[in-house]
Amino acid sequence: MNQQETSTTNRAERTIDVIDAEIEVLRAERAKLFELRKATLDPGANDEIAVGEPGRLFTLSGVAIIGTNEVVPGTAKLLSAKRKADGSLELDLDETSLSWDGALTATNDLHEKEFVTVKGTIVPESQVKLVPLRWQRAVGHGVAA
Repeated sequence: MNQQETSTTNRAERTIDVIDAEIEVLRAERAKLFELRKATLDPGANDEIAVGEPGRLFTLSGVAIIGTNEVVPGTAKLLSAKRKADGSLELDLDETSLSWDGALTATNDLHEKEFVTVKGTIVPESQVKLVPLRWQRAVGHGVAA
């Protein structure tokens, strides 16, 4: 390695070290902000039924919830791999076997469960409300009736 390469490498390493330190500071600040945000959440504040009663879930704007967002681990069968010019791998994969027993309900950074609406959007637990079971979805719209 010549002098110029050594100098460039040292600069890059120092830069990476500085950036890593800044990232750690930002992560700590981010964690504090999330804790403050989490403290402001009021689960159930928009519910239209008493605690402990069964109901249906809707978004705060009235869109029906069809289920939870799930993370299911799996293994895709690797047929072959090759290295591309940029250093990344190109994979030729076959079928994926899923481990349903390992499925977990997805959560966001605030550790809120994630729900899926009839429109396919994902909403956090703080943005849903429980309504009486008698509420029905409007035909084709998934909006509280």
